[in-house]
Amino acid sequence: MKKVFKLTSLVFVLAVILSFFTVTVGASTYPSEDYWATEALNAAVKNQILYGKENGNLDPEANLTRAEMAAIIVRAFGANIKTDISRFYDVSSSQWYYDDIAKAVHMGVFVGDAGNTMRPDDPIIREEAFTVLARALVLSSSDYSSLNKFTDSWNISEWAKEYLSILAKKGYVNGNQNSEITPKDNITRAEFAQFMHNIFKTYFVTAGTYSSTGADSSLIRHENINLSNLTVPGDLVIGDGANLSTVTLTNVKIQGRLLVRGAAQVKLVNVTVGENVVVKNINSNVHFDNYRTETVFNNINIITSATFKKTYGGGGGGPITPPTGTYTVTFKGFNADGTDKTETVMAGGKVANPGTLTETGYTFGGYYADSNYTTAFDFNAAITSNTSVYVKWTANTYKVTFNANGGSVTPDKIDVTYNSTYQTLPIPTHSDPLMKFVGWYTDKDVWAHEIKAGNKVEITSDTEVFARWTNKDTYTVTFKGYYADGTDKTETAIDGEKVANPGTLTETGYTFGGYYADSNYTTAFDFDNTVINANTTIYVKWTANTYKVTFNANGGSV
Repeated sequence: MKKVFKLTSLVFVLAVILSFFTVTVGASTYPSEDYWATEALNAAVKNQILYGKENGNLDPEANLTRAEMAAIIVRAFGANIKTDISRFYDVSSSQWYYDDIAKAVHMGVFVGDAGNTMRPDDPIIREEAFTVLARALVLSSSDYSSLNKFTDSWNISEWAKEYLSILAKKGYVNGNQNSEITPKDNITRAEFAQFMHNIFKTYFVTAGTYSSTGADSSLIRHENINLSNLTVPGDLVIGDGANLSTVTLTNVKIQGRLLVRGAAQVKLVNVTVGENVVVKNINSNVHFDNYRTETVFNNINIITSATFKKTYGGGGGGPITPPTGTYTVTFKGFNADGTDKTETVMAGGKVANPGTLTETGYTFGGYYADSNYTTAFDFNAAITSNTSVYVKWTANTYKVTFNANGGSVTPDKIDVTYNSTYQTLPIPTHSDPLMKFVGWYTDKDVWAHEIKAGNKVEITSDTEVFARWTNKDTYTVTFKGYYADGTDKTETAIDGEKVANPGTLTETGYTFGGYYADSNYTTAFDFDNTVINANTTIYVKWTANTYKVTFNANGGSV
């Protein structure tokens, strides 16, 4: 019968070791000895990978969220360096997982979505979870044949195949009773704990020298840990938590790979590796206190940067002591928003080439030794002082096509630059005088996203925008006393337009005196400049004519 950690002892140990955490594992959901994943959950809690939730429950049957996944990977590998994640607008700095996601992004295991979202509270699906761990283990393959054993391999996303194929080949991922891998299903906290436990049985978390390990793979996630006189049945991973310390392996047989993600210096004494040595330390050059010609390095994959002991120029004599100390390498404008990224590199070492970067709305232009982007940076050059590497970004240009949506517009296309501002936009016209232009929108019929002059350009591809029209309001214009007998005349005017001047009027016995804005006839109505935007009264002035009557007495006198 497998041993299960007693709850009281477990909580006590966690309280001592992790006193800064307020969450402990509650008895109400801690699995019984008969639970299928109890051994894996015990290991996850013991090794400080899986914690209880805010309510104190371990909740093994709950779906694992993307944020929880990030936290597990960060804890497992001891990662402690963060990167700027402000571009992910759905990750709030006030949330518990903010630092974990910042570390996971720095590790290169989380990249987010194309729209700069991380979806931290969403459940993580199986192919995403497997991909994250494969990236952490630096495992990928272009041979997808191992996926053929799954009856639903057609449902695996193209981007995930290179990771799932190697995990399947190594036996880390297996199908269910129907030979299905179910890549789009959610994964529970217990299932992922079991997945981790299938790979790693031993975590070295305290500085010291160790001479025993468990089955399968082992992971070093702390500084100044040394191993001696033991066999690792699987891979040995020197995790990110080794930081800039020295790791020494003496009389160690590694039946799988030696993966170096952390440590500034590694010393191998009588070490054998069954597969190969892989170096991917994104935080520092790795200096091996060994000669490159030693057998253990017959198959080595240096993804970032590594150096070795050197001999004197004559070819013999002994080793040269490697340079000591560290320097800061600053990647100026590492992010397209202009923020920098810094790395610490051992003196005389090399800084790793981060590879081709991607940012929404920008095109990566390379790494340069100068701020004018004239000389490419040489990543093979030894770092002998604090160094700046200049990252070139070019904002993309996109074409905006104007769809007048029943009207007409000139011009009907313009070019815009991402993250700039829209300049003056064309105003369409409509053959129906009662139609009023409202604005340009990217979403026809929904009318939720308007673009207008002065707005920031946020489109990330050539985009068609649509004119939104609405019926114009109409108003009544009353000509008071339009006729000399005092009767009025009314007209309907369209909002924003002008009323026509009727010209000089004539009436028998009256003289027309003009059009006025007031009933006292003091201010003439301005037909040329007055725009009608309300019911309006125009006062017409008439003056009754005066005539002279002459009396003819016709032979008499008067």
